Amino acid sequence: MNSTPEPGPLFDFTTEEQRPFIRIDGEPYALARPDDLSLSARHEFNELWARVLELEGLRQPTKEERRSLRNLRRRKKLDPEEEAELERLEEVRLPTDRESREYQSRCRRLAELVLIDCPTDAIDGLKTAKQQMVVVAFFAEAAKTHPTWELTMRMAAHIAMTNAEPSPDSRPPTTEIPSVG
Repeated sequence: MNSTPEPGPLFDFTTEEQRPFIRIDGEPYALARPDDLSLSARHEFNELWARVLELEGLRQPTKEERRSLRNLRRRKKLDPEEEAELERLEEVRLPTDRESREYQSRCRRLAELVLIDCPTDAIDGLKTAKQQMVVVAFFAEAAKTHPTWELTMRMAAHIAMTNAEPSPDSRPPTTEIPSVG
């Protein structure tokens, strides 16, 4: 008699899902998974995230940048490299009040998209930095099972940092995504 072991199941599904969660004021709220987001929600998420990163790129020029800017503006004739540097330096700036409000609004909406059944007042009670932590936790969890979300986060960061459209041969930065939990 030949005793070969029976093959295991092709699929072993369960309807009981254990999800990562966060607590807000002691109440647990589950993080969404990429599969939970509709196509339109994914599109909205990607656009919100890219703009958040773009707004984060606005900053106060450093002392050295201000000095270089003054020196370049004083010169009568600039070579192409100096002209490019002058243009780059003139773009360094702090966000306006309107952009700051937009940033807060987008961070809030991102948190709303990735927290399941979380009441609006709980999300509103979080500072913007904590709303962002929720989104980064979503990315970190999503990247474990959906590698395309890790790529999405990196590509959005790359586009926002370079303020350029991605080309077919462009590669996102290779920075690590922070692990949460």
